[in-house]
Amino acid sequence: MEIDNPLSEDTVAVILAAGKSTRMKSRLPKAVHPLCGRPMVSYIINACESAGISQVVVVVGHQGEAVVSSLTEQAHWDRRCDIRFAWQTEQRGTGHALMAAMGAVPPSAKCLLVLPGDTPLITGENLSELIRYHIQNRNDATLLTTVLPDGGHYGRIVRADDGSVLRIVEARDADPDPLAIREINTAIYCFNPERLLPALEQIRPDNNQGEYYLTDVIEILAKSGGRVGAITCQDSSVVLGINHRAELAQVETVMRERILKRFMLAGVTIVDPKNTYIDADVEIAPDTVVLPNTHITGRSKLAENCRIGPSVWIADSVLGAGVKASFCYIFQCSIGENTTVGPFTHLGPNCTVGSGVSIGSFVHIGDTDVPDNTDVRIQADIRMQTRGDTTCKD
Repeated sequence: MEIDNPLSEDTVAVILAAGKSTRMKSRLPKAVHPLCGRPMVSYIINACESAGISQVVVVVGHQGEAVVSSLTEQAHWDRRCDIRFAWQTEQRGTGHALMAAMGAVPPSAKCLLVLPGDTPLITGENLSELIRYHIQNRNDATLLTTVLPDGGHYGRIVRADDGSVLRIVEARDADPDPLAIREINTAIYCFNPERLLPALEQIRPDNNQGEYYLTDVIEILAKSGGRVGAITCQDSSVVLGINHRAELAQVETVMRERILKRFMLAGVTIVDPKNTYIDADVEIAPDTVVLPNTHITGRSKLAENCRIGPSVWIADSVLGAGVKASFCYIFQCSIGENTTVGPFTHLGPNCTVGSGVSIGSFVHIGDTDVPDNTDVRIQADIRMQTRGDTTCKD
C-alpha cells in the first residue's frame, strides 16, 4: 500500500549497503542475506516504494557485484522504483559512503532519505512520518531515533534544551555521560541536499576507527545554525539493525509473524503460526488451511480451499484449488485442482500433475506429466524421471 508523501517525486532514498559486515562471519554480503525468501535490503527498497519514493540509490562496495546481481534478479519480480547503484570502492565509513552516492542523486532532489542496508523491518509508514516531519519543520536534517533500555553499541542523541539535536556521539568514542543516554540513533535520516553537501565536505576521520562518520554531519549542521530535529519511533523493534546472525534470526521471527498475520487477515487459516514458515513472495488464496510444520517458500502460489500439512515443504510451485498435501516435498511443480498428494511423497522438479489425481505414499515423481484423474500408487518402485519416456496409466 502506497502512503501519502508530500514530496514523493522530489524525495530520493540512498541505502548504504557497502560495508564488509564482518560480524556476520559470512562470504555473502549482509545486505543480501536471505530473510523469509528475499534479500534483506529488498525490504528496505519496498518500504521506500510504499512511502511513494520512486528513485533509490544503493551504495555498494564489498562484494558489490553480488548485491547488484541479487537486486537485479529481485527487480524482475516486484520492483516499482528506479534503482541506481553507486560504488564505494574503499570502505571508509558511512559519511564516505554517502559522498560516493551523491553523484547518482538527481539535482532535482529536494529531500534526501538515507538508510542503512540492514534495517529490513522499517515500514513505509515510518518513513512517510519522518519525511512529513522533516518537511513541515523545514529542517536541514531530521533523525529517526528510538529509546532503548540499554543503548548498547548505538550512537547516542544529544539534544539542546529546546529539543533540537546538537550531535550524535558514537558509543565506541563516548565518555560515560553520553553512554547513559537511552535515545539512540537508528541511522535513518532526512537531509536538505543543499545543506548536506557542504557539511559532508567538512567531516574528518578523527575518531577511533579512522572513518568518515555520517553522524558528524549532524553536529556540523547544528553548529552552523542549521535546523536539526528528530522524531522518535515508539516501536524500537522496527528500526534496529542486524549485526550478526543471532539478530538476523530475531528479525526473521518478526518478519514471519507479519507475513502470517497478513495471510490470516486475508482469509487463510494457519493452525499453528509458531510452527509455520511462509516466504514473503508466496501467494495463498482464501479458505486454504495450513497445518503445522509446513514450509511454503519461493514464488509458490496456492489457490483457494487447499489443505496443506502437516509437515509439507513446498518450493516454487503452483497448486490449484482444493489440493490436499501431507507429509511431502513439492519442488518446482504445477498441481491441478482437487489433487491429493502424500503422505511421504516427493514431487519435482519440473513435474506437472493434472486435476483429480491421487498420488500415494512413498512415490517419487520428477520431470513428468501426470494426466488428470490418475491414481499413482507404489507397487514396486515407481520413479518417473524422464518427461515423455514414462507416463502413468489410469
